[in-house]
Amino acid sequence: YCVLCKVFDLTVKMRKLSPTAPQRSWENPEIIEMAERMQAQGIAPNLFLVGAQKCGTTTLASLLTEHPDVFFSRIKEPNFLGFDVRPADFVGDFKKLHIEDENAALKRSCTEDVLYAYIENPAIYQALFEGSSQFSIRAEGSVTYLFSSEAPSAIATLFPSSKILVILRDPVKRAISNYRMQFQAGVETEPDVFKAIMNDHAKASYTWGTKHFYVESGRYADQLVSYFDLFPKSQIHIAFFEELFGKKDEVAIANLAAFLGLDEFKPEEDAQKNASLKPRNAVINKLLFKSGLKRQIQRYVPKSLKDFGKTLFYEEGSSRLDQGEMEQLQDLFQSDREKLENLLGRPAPW
Repeated sequence: YCVLCKVFDLTVKMRKLSPTAPQRSWENPEIIEMAERMQAQGIAPNLFLVGAQKCGTTTLASLLTEHPDVFFSRIKEPNFLGFDVRPADFVGDFKKLHIEDENAALKRSCTEDVLYAYIENPAIYQALFEGSSQFSIRAEGSVTYLFSSEAPSAIATLFPSSKILVILRDPVKRAISNYRMQFQAGVETEPDVFKAIMNDHAKASYTWGTKHFYVESGRYADQLVSYFDLFPKSQIHIAFFEELFGKKDEVAIANLAAFLGLDEFKPEEDAQKNASLKPRNAVINKLLFKSGLKRQIQRYVPKSLKDFGKTLFYEEGSSRLDQGEMEQLQDLFQSDREKLENLLGRPAPW
């Protein structure tokens, strides 16, 4: 019966006393009071791994969790401060995939690793950091915070001394990985990766579920500007997937360790987590998702059984593009690449 489970019982009681959902704004007095309590108790997060999605954040979070000086939120991506990215605003299958009661997510985190949830109750967000006061680094890794237009201001207002860590990756490879994740989940139905990315980019909608933002999520410069406007450069570190997990560049690894104030930090060989897989049968995969069975399996089946099931149901897949398709996708990111390199004062390694 862990500390989080005790807090879970408390938050259920609080919900009964105050059934109205908290206002989704960092100016909400309840949220400000939460941040002040966390600061006073020494459990406020001071490292935000904000993205980008499909750039190795889960792998890095796993590596950091193993360090004795690091406490990582039990729910790796609580998404609490991304007030403009909420499942209530999602549509269709994408909404079905992400809807889960936050109390249930908190309770699950007592017995298993929970990758993401959309926390709105300040008491639950605080509960994710209970018992962390003895750690020099208290982190969370919500990748929506890079895409969110509200998260930078929320973090700067509530936790202004925090460090901001970002991992970036070749945006074409990121988009392909993002596509494979959505196809694996069952929310993307187009079997051709190039068509899927281009069709998604052509959509005028900016609603999650109608659009997957394969291209927009990989235009990093515009997303980073808000953080550079709100935080001193000394509190921001931009790492590259290709350097940390590709060639394992010793300088890049040393720079990250220095930024975090950690010694003895080195990515393991073949440490990649949360890699997207290809369903062996796309039709069965879609039926499992539509029926709701897939979500039940993800949430309630023990990890050992899920891992075994993955070997039967999924396979390593390659989403191949011909040279012309690759060049068309690269062109979509060329302008952003130039802006990114100007912002960082260094070339991108792709």
